[in-house]
Amino acid sequence: MAEDKTPSQCFEELKDDILAIPDDAIAYSKMPYEEAMQEGQRVSTLVEKYHDNLINSDINPALLDTIGTRSGAFAHSVAVMDSFVKISESHIEIYQKKKKEGYEIRRRLLETLEYVFRFDKAVLDILDNIKNGAGDLDMIRDLNSIHLLCKNNQDRLTKAHVEQSLIDQALEYYTELSQLTAQIDIDPKRINEAKQVCAKAWTYLWEAMTEIYAAGRYVFYDEPDIQELFYIDYYQRMGKLNRKKTEEEENLPEETESPETSTTSL
Repeated sequence: MAEDKTPSQCFEELKDDILAIPDDAIAYSKMPYEEAMQEGQRVSTLVEKYHDNLINSDINPALLDTIGTRSGAFAHSVAVMDSFVKISESHIEIYQKKKKEGYEIRRRLLETLEYVFRFDKAVLDILDNIKNGAGDLDMIRDLNSIHLLCKNNQDRLTKAHVEQSLIDQALEYYTELSQLTAQIDIDPKRINEAKQVCAKAWTYLWEAMTEIYAAGRYVFYDEPDIQELFYIDYYQRMGKLNRKKTEEEENLPEETESPETSTTSL
């Protein structure tokens, strides 16, 4: 069993076997990830409790011996995928905030430069081209263009007492927003790759789980209370909920027509 192993250690132990699963052999879970992880833990507990009974069912002993590690490996893959999702959400949240600030810095610098260079047609033409930009990516590039323009005309800006910190912010926000944009493009790829690994880890767990559950139902055929444990708990609960819902719907009183809406045959 895998009581003393962390989920990360479980995954590293089985990594080669998990990643070797062909894409066309993946068995995708129909359960929510949290439920699937709980099912993995539950089957591990059942194997620990009923190991001696299950070993006599003609099951491959390796499945019993590795079920805890398989469960831990799947839990690790879910945690990695979840962390990538959270990182992506964080990048998007930060980007939205920084983007608004970037637009404000761009606006303020353009107004400042238009005043400082109000008599310099060459610079005003450059500013007009910058102002024609549309969209977030143009705004980010504009910050770099504005910073370069300021750098090339530093003496004039110093004479006009333009704050150096504002000029520095243009480069700072250009750098941060460029990095965030690149990261936001990369994040979905990392998430998809993590989902694929997660699906393979589930497939490896599912292979053992289905065999163990089949063996348990066979071994405890004459003990229905125990045999019932060797069915997937999530599907059992969903089945009971659906049956209850159906029964409730069947027991609803029939709708009767009100006097205002009823019709009488003549």
